[in-house]
Amino acid sequence: MVYPRQTGHCASHYIPADVMSHDDNEEPMENKKLDEMLLYLRDKKTDLIRGDLIVLEANAEYRNDGVYIYNGVRILNLEFDNEFDDYGYLPREFRVIEAGVPLDYWEHRGESYPNPIRGIDHNYLVWFEPRDVIDECVNNICYSRLDTGEYNISTTFTYCGRQYHILYDYSEYDDDFTDEYMKINSNDTAIDLQKHFRGVLLDTTGPLSFTTRSDAYENLKSPVVLFLQYH
Repeated sequence: MVYPRQTGHCASHYIPADVMSHDDNEEPMENKKLDEMLLYLRDKKTDLIRGDLIVLEANAEYRNDGVYIYNGVRILNLEFDNEFDDYGYLPREFRVIEAGVPLDYWEHRGESYPNPIRGIDHNYLVWFEPRDVIDECVNNICYSRLDTGEYNISTTFTYCGRQYHILYDYSEYDDDFTDEYMKINSNDTAIDLQKHFRGVLLDTTGPLSFTTRSDAYENLKSPVVLFLQYH
């Protein structure tokens, strides 16, 4: 199989509780046990490719407990910290858009979905390296009204013939930036936010964290829209 999977979503592989478990969900799995997990899956001739998730059934009771990810060589722990999500999130080495990886490739779809599928739960965080399109991103920054009616600072870029949008999501960081405030104070506020947005993009030296959904734009879910949180 070739990464990413043609299904457009990562696969998940389950290890039974009587085979292996993790003693402490609060701590990362040791490399030795991660290697044992990989040996077990290989012995089972599991169709394992980069980006797939591995789930320990003994520990998979809450959000991302017992969930790990394969990077094509080894099995890794998810990242856990207070900066992004202490319930676990996608490691930086896995990036969307590059190699044709869809934005929602690791999205968790629970029982409320028509077709539930295991992913990384509790957040929609993804990584993308904008270096190759940084000039386009900076030049295309604008203040405009979205199709859903909200006013927003955004930009666009084209990657492998497909146009993507980045919306600057400042809603959670300053309650003053309401849609009505942006509408009335569009000139000064929009100019300041555009400068700030430009600075964030230009200061990056590696992959940036984005989300594929935003509570402030709950009606906007698209395979070509990323949200960059206000820094």
